[in-house]
Amino acid sequence: MRPKHPDQSKFRRESLTDGQTPKAIVVSCSDSRVPPEIIFDQGLGDIFTIRTAGNVIGDIELASIEYAVLKFQCKTVVILGHEKCGAIQAFLEQPNGNHPGHLDELIQFIRQQPVQQKLLNREGDNSYQSVITNVIYAVTQVRTHSTVIAEHFEGHELEIYGAVYHLKNGQVQIIDDERK
Repeated sequence: MRPKHPDQSKFRRESLTDGQTPKAIVVSCSDSRVPPEIIFDQGLGDIFTIRTAGNVIGDIELASIEYAVLKFQCKTVVILGHEKCGAIQAFLEQPNGNHPGHLDELIQFIRQQPVQQKLLNREGDNSYQSVITNVIYAVTQVRTHSTVIAEHFEGHELEIYGAVYHLKNGQVQIIDDERK
């Protein structure tokens, strides 16, 4: 499928000065190779995007999702991980920390995931499985750590998906599309 690059004109930008009506919320990695608007071929104002290294979910990210659900009545949340994630690589290379600055906080956030601990003890390259595990954990966090989101999800007013973007072929793979 050929990208259409819709709604990126000056006219569209100007039309959004009075407000926005995004269709979906995407929590993705801050990696410059993974811009959700381009990946999903959407225009200005179409996606409420939240980006953090490793697409992790904490209180600020939950608050941002809640805001979009309440303010814009968004019906879909996608947690989008990707192959070759630098935050996941940093975790796998030095899971016990010793990173500069605040990076240890990010690594410890990833490390708290029980399944990540199991992956550390496996032989071989576990980076892709670690990306998937991180996405599934984030989906669980979104579904269970906010009463606002949980009410909308349980009321079937909100769908929450996990997905992984494949850098080489540009495809998005849904990895968790079942209601839990």
